[in-house]
Amino acid sequence: MNLSALKKLFLGLLFVLAPMWLYAQEVRLPVALIPFWGDDQAVIREFGEELILGINGMRSYSPWPVDMSRLPPDVPEGGFPPYICPSPSITGNTPFAVTGELTLDNDTGQWHIRLYLWQMGDNRLLFSDEMTAYYRNDFAETLPGMLDWIFSWVPREETSARSAANQTRVVYFAATEPPKWMYIGLRAGAALRIHDSPQWKNPSTTYVHNYYENITVAAHANVQLFTFIGLQVEGILNIDFEPFGQQVSIITPVLARYSYRRGTTTLMIVGGVYWDFPLGGMKSDFMYDPYDPPWGLTGGIGFGNRLGHGYLYLDIRWSSDLTDTIQKDPGYNGYRRNMLSLCLGYEAGLFHK
Repeated sequence: MNLSALKKLFLGLLFVLAPMWLYAQEVRLPVALIPFWGDDQAVIREFGEELILGINGMRSYSPWPVDMSRLPPDVPEGGFPPYICPSPSITGNTPFAVTGELTLDNDTGQWHIRLYLWQMGDNRLLFSDEMTAYYRNDFAETLPGMLDWIFSWVPREETSARSAANQTRVVYFAATEPPKWMYIGLRAGAALRIHDSPQWKNPSTTYVHNYYENITVAAHANVQLFTFIGLQVEGILNIDFEPFGQQVSIITPVLARYSYRRGTTTLMIVGGVYWDFPLGGMKSDFMYDPYDPPWGLTGGIGFGNRLGHGYLYLDIRWSSDLTDTIQKDPGYNGYRRNMLSLCLGYEAGLFHK
C-alpha cells in the first residue's frame, strides 16, 4: 500500500464519520436537570446518571445537568425542594427543567422516584409522576417509558415551534456520558509497514526503505484507573502480504491511555510497549527467535463520536521495533520494522463508576 492509497483510505473513513458526527450534533431542546432531592448521595448519583442517559436517549431532547456547587444568591443551599419550580438563574435559557425526589420505603426496600417536568417560559408545572425501583437497573429499564409519558404533556405548540426557536436560542450539546470502570472495543483497518534495512555488519550504511501491505484487526480492554488515565491491553491480529508471502502474527501492546470525553465526542491518546509473536508464514531465510520475540514502542491518537451505547472512532497508530529481524541469506542482514496503521473502531463502556 503506497502513500497515495493510504491517503484515499483516510479520506474515505472521514466521509463515513462525517454524517454520524453531524447527526450526533443535531440540535435538540435542552432540559435542565436538577439533582434528585434525597438523603442517600450514592443512590442520588446513580439514579441521576440514569436520568441523564434516559433523556439523552430521547429524540427531541438533550440533558443539561445543573451544577449545584455554584448557586446564585437567589437559590438556597441545596436548592429548592423538587415541588417548587427551579429558578431561571440556574436553568439558564433551557425551555424545560426536571426535578425529582427519592424516598426509601423501609417496609419493602423500594425507592419511590417522583419526577416533575417544568416549563420554564412561564414557570409552571406540566406534569408529575412517580415510579418505584429496587435497584439502578430497575430504574433504567422503566425510565424510558416514564419519560415518554411525562414529556407527552409538553404543549404541542412548543414542539411545532422547534425550527423557529432553534434559529435564535442558545445551542446546547448532549451531556457527557457518565464514566465507566472499563471500556472494551474492536477495530480493523490497513497499515503501511516500513522496513528500515541497514547492512547487518555495517550499521552506518544508508537505510533502504521498503513498503508492504498489511491488514490489522484488534480488540482491546481499557481499565479506567483515574478520571482521564487508564491502562489498556490489546490483542492485534496482523497479516503481512509482502515480502515473505503471507505472514501472520499476534501483537500484544500494553499501553497507558489518556481519555477525554465531552458531550458526544471522545479523544484517546495511547502510548506504550508491544511484543510481536509470529504465527507462521515467513520464509525460511528470515527468522525470529521464538524465545525473544520482536518488541518495540507504539503510540497514537483516536477520535470519534457516540453511536448507540458506545463510540465510533478513527484510530491512527505508529509502531516501531526495537529489535532486529534477521535475513539469513545473503549475509545475515538485519532490519527493523515500522508500521503506520489507520483503523475504524467501536468502543463501549462497562460498569458505572
